[in-house]
Amino acid sequence: MNAWLNNSLGLGLQGEYLTPFNKKAPRFAQITLRVMWRIGGHDKRPAPVVRYVEVDRPVERIVERIVEKEVRVPAERNICEMFDNVNFEFDKYVLTAESETILDKAADILKENIGSRFLITGYTDARGTDAYNMQLSRNRAKAVVDALVKRGVPADMLKWRGVGKRAVSVPASESVNVRLGDRKVTIERITKSEYWNKLPDRQD
Repeated sequence: MNAWLNNSLGLGLQGEYLTPFNKKAPRFAQITLRVMWRIGGHDKRPAPVVRYVEVDRPVERIVERIVEKEVRVPAERNICEMFDNVNFEFDKYVLTAESETILDKAADILKENIGSRFLITGYTDARGTDAYNMQLSRNRAKAVVDALVKRGVPADMLKWRGVGKRAVSVPASESVNVRLGDRKVTIERITKSEYWNKLPDRQD
């Protein structure tokens, strides 16, 4: 009888009972125990069975989020566009009702930019003398500054000047309505402190 402990090592047990031909000779039993070592050969154990199991893996769900980003238009551009519509009647520096409405919105923008500095410049059309138009342009610039300060804009944010008719775009021969574009006030943001400090606080 053989018993294998593993693929290579085993034990063998064999028993014999010997009967001699001479009946007068003694009889005896023989038991043999042996250790066996197998060299080479194949694995006697059954080969493992490989089974492939299909596992359903959860699919990651990709969710795209649309983020609305608020893009703010620079205040400088907004307010400059507004001032394109601030005009005056011929030979006047009193703000029209339309201009008053525009300055309401302009003041709100300026108050959101406390610390910035703006220069207001007044202009006239080509009609009239240089000296007269210079004073008229200053009066127009000052009228706008006063209106903004009245609406809560800090006075130290604003400086003003007049340039008369030095920057006219159309000649005096054009109609009153055409020359309206030259009777205006502009605003520009000043970022250089050295330049700002050299500008006079007011021009009377």
